[in-house]
Amino acid sequence: YVRGNILQLLRIANNDSFDQVLISDFFVAGLFGVIYGRLKHTPVVLRCGSPWRYVIDSPSKLLKTILVNIIKPIVIKNCSKVIYNSKSIIQPYSHKHVVVYNGVDTKLFNPSKTKQSKKLRVLFVGRVHTEKGLEYLFNAVSSIQDQVSLSIVGTGPQLETYKKRHAFAKYYGLIKHT
Repeated sequence: YVRGNILQLLRIANNDSFDQVLISDFFVAGLFGVIYGRLKHTPVVLRCGSPWRYVIDSPSKLLKTILVNIIKPIVIKNCSKVIYNSKSIIQPYSHKHVVVYNGVDTKLFNPSKTKQSKKLRVLFVGRVHTEKGLEYLFNAVSSIQDQVSLSIVGTGPQLETYKKRHAFAKYYGLIKHT
């Protein structure tokens, strides 16, 4: 979501004109995007990669959940188009949408010609946070640990908890860009 100086963002939106607005969440940035789109008569496209469900473990998460449930349909219905990466996360509101699956450049990533491991090797790369749904991955892998090798790259508020709770996974932490 939008972080930083909101006044600076408002100045940019007021002084500059854009041909299209791309948003990637239902919350603050999403609401800001659709308001800008309405005021400036600019098409707004939402790229949705997850259902955005908070784990309600604090009063602030409860408030965020309530606000997202109010704001989400407003944002979705006011977008020119919503692009989902899976049919399973299409929201139940009447709106223009399309599913575009995540792609892979097969020239860069292709099956190795070397001998394959007996275990399925699964890699998660991202922010280590409950909102990313890692518990689903851990639960799925925990019952078939002898068949799956799980590696986690990233950091976040849940990293230490997950390391203790799910010791069967290999954790690499943050890998800096070079």
